[in-house]
Amino acid sequence: MRGRVRSAMGTAEAAKDWLLAAGVLAGTVALGLLLRARLEPASLALVLVGAVVLVALRTGRRVAAATALTAAIAWNFLFTEPRFTLRIHDAGDIVVFAVMTVAALLVGQLASRQRQQLVELAEARDRLDATRAEADTERLRAALLASVSHDLRTPLSAVIGAASTLAEYGDAMPAADRRELAGSIRSEGERLDRYVQNLLDMARLGSGPLQLQRGWVGFDEIVGETLARLGRLDSTSPVELDLEPGLPPLHVHAALVEQALFNVLENALRHSPPGLPIRLVARRVGERLEIDVDDRGPGIPPADRQRIFEPFQSGSRGSGLGLTIVRGMIGAHGGTVEALDAAGGGARLRLTLPLSEPPGGPDEEEGAK
Repeated sequence: MRGRVRSAMGTAEAAKDWLLAAGVLAGTVALGLLLRARLEPASLALVLVGAVVLVALRTGRRVAAATALTAAIAWNFLFTEPRFTLRIHDAGDIVVFAVMTVAALLVGQLASRQRQQLVELAEARDRLDATRAEADTERLRAALLASVSHDLRTPLSAVIGAASTLAEYGDAMPAADRRELAGSIRSEGERLDRYVQNLLDMARLGSGPLQLQRGWVGFDEIVGETLARLGRLDSTSPVELDLEPGLPPLHVHAALVEQALFNVLENALRHSPPGLPIRLVARRVGERLEIDVDDRGPGIPPADRQRIFEPFQSGSRGSGLGLTIVRGMIGAHGGTVEALDAAGGGARLRLTLPLSEPPGGPDEEEGAK
């Protein structure tokens, strides 16, 4: 069945080539007849050679060769004396006919070969792109396995170790030590939960466009929920807030925006020295909400400012999924995410979200949690 389909496609393509050759040659002959009174037969021969080259660049060798022979015969029949015969009386025309025939055949073959080489070059480029894509896939798979191995096994090992210590020596340990181990189990469990959540979010982003369950919610509510989650992290760095008064509500999927903001703030905490504050600033700029999160870390080199949003990219911000998810979730709302320099040193991650005026009425939905 597939062979018959390929054969039918080949036949249709060949017919198309022959029709193209016939059309180009007929048009060129018609043009030559119009110019016959102004041009010498030798000049008209060059016009026909040009038609052969054009056909050869668009078709195969057989069509090009047939076009070359037909063009030579048409030139002899229509443009040399005696006209409408295949006889040639003038010795110069005999030379022109011979040269034209050979030149048309050679040029046609060369043009057809060049076309074939271009086709082969394009096919080679596709194969190279496929090879590169396969290599990128393998590299991403290896990075994913390495990340999963580290980011899942590390908290699991800590949880197992702390739980084992409590199980074996808990009765003999001071209460303070038991509480410390219990706190370690909780913090590592929450860390594991965040990583699993990132994997699930990444799967959602990769399965197609996000289905947004939008609702009207104040940005201060999103910040409050995010800070409550952030407070459970083992961090000594405070978060300084600078929210412009009177910000309009957002028409967003609140849970997704909250997750994106949490990932950005967690990233800032991870790269700031302990004890130094990070800063969250939100302001209205035109018809968009602009959110800046500044940390006190070493900053992000310009060469890394796009790569940090790609999954499992190594660089000044390490590897992982957090910022990739941020860009996907904010982008699904028509927003943007970019990395900049913070005013006082460190890195700034800027999120923007479109603003729209909420319709009036007391029954408006507050959010979609």
